[in-house]
Amino acid sequence: MEEQTPLQAVSTRLNKVKPAVDALSSEITEMITSRIHKLVQCNDEEARGGIKALQELLELPVTLQHEHDHLQAGLPEEDPDF
Repeated sequence: MEEQTPLQAVSTRLNKVKPAVDALSSEITEMITSRIHKLVQCNDEEARGGIKALQELLELPVTLQHEHDHLQAGLPEEDPDF
């Protein structure tokens, strides 16, 4: 298998992650809400960690897009792949 450039690797991850997160976003949001209620009730560290992890999952497509844009901006304009 041919080795990918960092830009290609980020593009591949973004293309895989975005549809999955989009499809699951309402369920993830419900899970966050449930953990927020638990956190309010009993200041549970596990709930706090779960909220952070789920928020990072929801933000993963945006994070990857920023990384992709940053890598792409570093490429010369005459790059034949673009």
